[in-house]
Amino acid sequence: HTTGQLPGSVISEQQQRLLENTKMVHKILIRDDFSSVREELTLSLAPFTFSEFITDWKASDDDQIMKIPIIHAHDYNVQSSSSTQQHEVGDGDPLTALMPVDLISQTLKRAFFVFVQNSASADTPNFEPYISMIHKLYGQIRSLIPRRPDLHPLLNDDDVKVSACSANEMLTPLVRAGEALMLLEAPIRTESTSEWLRCVKWLKDDKDEEASGRGSNGDDTFGMEMVEFAVASTVFLLVKADVCCMDIAHEYLLNVVPYIKRVGNDYERNCFQKKYGAYPNSSVPYTKEWLRIIYKKCEVDESSIIATATTKEAVTTTIRTQGFVNNLLFYNSVGQTMPMPEIFEMDLAWMNQIRSICRSAVIGSALFLHACNITSTPSQSMANVHPLPDSLRLCKDLLATKLTKKYNNNQDLEDEVVSAVENIAKTLCPSLITDKLQYLRGCSIATIRGEDPVLSVLDGRLRKLFLTMCAQDSPFLKSRQVPAEIKTGKQASYRLHSVASRSKGVSHHKRILIDSACQRGLSFFAEDLAVACDMAASMIDLAWKNYGQLLLIPLFREVMREEEWID
Repeated sequence: HTTGQLPGSVISEQQQRLLENTKMVHKILIRDDFSSVREELTLSLAPFTFSEFITDWKASDDDQIMKIPIIHAHDYNVQSSSSTQQHEVGDGDPLTALMPVDLISQTLKRAFFVFVQNSASADTPNFEPYISMIHKLYGQIRSLIPRRPDLHPLLNDDDVKVSACSANEMLTPLVRAGEALMLLEAPIRTESTSEWLRCVKWLKDDKDEEASGRGSNGDDTFGMEMVEFAVASTVFLLVKADVCCMDIAHEYLLNVVPYIKRVGNDYERNCFQKKYGAYPNSSVPYTKEWLRIIYKKCEVDESSIIATATTKEAVTTTIRTQGFVNNLLFYNSVGQTMPMPEIFEMDLAWMNQIRSICRSAVIGSALFLHACNITSTPSQSMANVHPLPDSLRLCKDLLATKLTKKYNNNQDLEDEVVSAVENIAKTLCPSLITDKLQYLRGCSIATIRGEDPVLSVLDGRLRKLFLTMCAQDSPFLKSRQVPAEIKTGKQASYRLHSVASRSKGVSHHKRILIDSACQRGLSFFAEDLAVACDMAASMIDLAWKNYGQLLLIPLFREVMREEEWID
């Protein structure tokens, strides 16, 4: 059998190709709320008009970095990943863009486009850079129909060299690309491509006037010279082609996810045993060492359930809560390191992301409490304010950015974070006097330096939140339902063409997480913590389904025997 083949199974080519990528299968299994992730992705890729694109284009200048959402989904294949030891979340597959923080974008320097423009508009025009862009565009569109090589000659790279021989003819190869793209896009995407085509065809069909002259009044080429308009149009179609690739990857996943959800746990267990040996004698020294640390921590903790019981239920609860949360996810022991247990070898990037979110949430919540106190704003009054008002959301996002940014020295860190906290206070109370701002600065610096007792209180509350939500009987895990389309493979009634009409409502299980964070005084970062807690609960729940009864409980009892706890 191949790596992902299940004994005795008969599967389609698509399903087999996906099973050969162990990391993608793992991501699908960990995302139990796949339907909400799908909707978040679709909404985040909401259609944009050509006019809106040009507005953003013209707003940037030579020195400004322009961010364009180029997804490059055509590079996301489902070929086998080289190593399951590679602890990265962005590994070149369609699901990469479906993760909560995983919408991929490329930052492009406007200077490159200026170079292309200048080359094409010089006294001795050089169209090679522009032609290279069109070759890339043609290649992306051809990649959308890999099984129709008979259609590929319709977008022939050799034709571009003939057509782009003058400024007015720069649009000719783009028209062919736009027409081909319209045939491949989802209906909701075609409107902006059609808008662009109408504009370009009007420019090309009027033979009596100079195209660049007409464009100078801004009616047809949006106030740009023809060369810049052509370069902007090429980038626009590149973006559209990438979004189309992402839609295809998205649709592909919807077709194979039901199968992965059905067989994925057996698949991961088979892969694990091929690598580490059969249960319960798998060679997993790091997992066993982790369980030993759990045992020793519990042994000295009089409140631990292990001190009074050795039942499977007690062991299950201990490993999923104290073991996973306190002794792995937030493990902190001076002078000691924690090797990653083998059962979590593909989860390191998610763990680091959770830790980063939680660190920002604890420090940021403490700083927010100081801002509330200094402005006489009852912090409890914010507990039920979700989503946050736009003004406070911007403040929170700014603070989170400052807390995660890398600095050359501590002074820069303190200055920028304090400035973000002052911004929060001024938003809560615009008339705040200077003396109070000075006091707030002192409190904030103490918090940043770790000298604020509120930090330990909030850290304890955050850990309790994770302990509660990672337990087997947590209200959060009980609230999660596998969507009907994942169970049956039948598509939901709403799809890409109608998603624009749907609201961004908060799911029931996410509301449980947000409410729980608010009740613990972490309301300012409640939505961020809901994402982190969701990831953590999904991680330990999947690990327990795969390895709990078959590996972890026998290993834990073996550790207890070695430590002379039981016979």
